[in-house]
Amino acid sequence: MGHWRSWERATLAVWRSWVQVPYAPSGVVGSPTTPFFYLSLLIFNLLRKSPFQGGHLMYNTAMNNWKVKIEVDPGVKEPEITIRCSCIDEEVVRIQKLLTDSPSGLTQISFFKEDSEYFLPLDAILFFETDGGLIRAHTATEEFETKYKLYELEEMLPSTFFRISKSTILNTRKLYSITKNLAGASKIEFQGTYKTVYCSRNYYKALKEKLAP
Repeated sequence: MGHWRSWERATLAVWRSWVQVPYAPSGVVGSPTTPFFYLSLLIFNLLRKSPFQGGHLMYNTAMNNWKVKIEVDPGVKEPEITIRCSCIDEEVVRIQKLLTDSPSGLTQISFFKEDSEYFLPLDAILFFETDGGLIRAHTATEEFETKYKLYELEEMLPSTFFRISKSTILNTRKLYSITKNLAGASKIEFQGTYKTVYCSRNYYKALKEKLAP
């Protein structure tokens, strides 16, 4: 039962974020326009309103041109999502990317500067880094504080964010160049900004594998 309660909490968080229900602890905001929103809402309603005692529970519905089927099987150890289609088109790729890159549904989180709170799209962030006990998020022109720890960010951020040192998480979509340093950390640069960050030798190989097509 605890396994399904964890799913319930996760899908409730996604549902709250995309219908813009205020949820201060998470700082997540979004828009109920993506198929994953409907999928998460469907799973949430299923788990909340359809208890089962053993066996399989099937639930079918449709959203736009997509058919959704959920099969609840107590014997399954990890949830699995399969996309069945006649061909791989832009919509299929978009859904696949949405599911794999951002399993938490996060598109924005809250940031702070002095007495103000800001809500920025994650794609605007170049990197997160520790600075004297604080976690700072850097855009091309500004920097903000966040209440999350670095390890919390590593768990909750989309897979496009990647740890490159003990103190830094990089948005790989923003990376412009890497200057390899065999003797130490490799320099990473971004377009349109003077800001740089460094990838330690222990993380360099993993980063290169991450960036490989």
